[in-house]
Amino acid sequence: MSRLLQTLEPLRSKGYQLLDKIRVMFFGINNERLEFLIDSFQKLRPNQQKLVFAVGSFAIITAVVFAGFLYVRGVHRLKQDLYHSIAAQRKLSELSSQYQASDAQFQNLVLEVQKKTESVSSFKSIFETISKDVDVNLASLGEKMVPLSDGDLLSEKMNEIRVDVAMDNTSLPKIFKYIIALERSGNHLSVTDLSIRARYETKLYFDTKVAVRGYLIK
Repeated sequence: MSRLLQTLEPLRSKGYQLLDKIRVMFFGINNERLEFLIDSFQKLRPNQQKLVFAVGSFAIITAVVFAGFLYVRGVHRLKQDLYHSIAAQRKLSELSSQYQASDAQFQNLVLEVQKKTESVSSFKSIFETISKDVDVNLASLGEKMVPLSDGDLLSEKMNEIRVDVAMDNTSLPKIFKYIIALERSGNHLSVTDLSIRARYETKLYFDTKVAVRGYLIK
């Protein structure tokens, strides 16, 4: 009940303000117009007073009807504004909940990357260790930081690292074994580009270039 009264209170307040504006418009700030009309009316002859009374009554009735129309229209508009305000508040609450859920996921992602890579200063050693484990010879290994755009939330917490790997004269099973080992290493590494070229002298071995993306906490 109290919530309903709180909801209707702005409507009542607006209604009183509207009636007060109408009163001032017709009678003046301190009713000076009303007093002037009464004095002028008393100075008229009886037949003139009757005519003025009839015209005044009609004007008052018209004004009351017009005021009622304005009041009803104002109440209707206020109800619409209240409805839109409640809908906007509900939508804002939904967006706030979605933001909090997304922010929690983002913070969890940052913590997970931090746990996995906090002891890593460079990915090169990881790539070299995995190459020895799967018996793959690396022709070249280059690492560089790729700036993230300012609009990317990750740019505030971490840097993107790109590692370019070249493997020459390597069989397909070893190539894919190496790639799978990289992505399963637990360091949030993912292959973004892969190029495999056949060698002229053999159909069993290939020259391969792999681009891998990873992240390090700032």
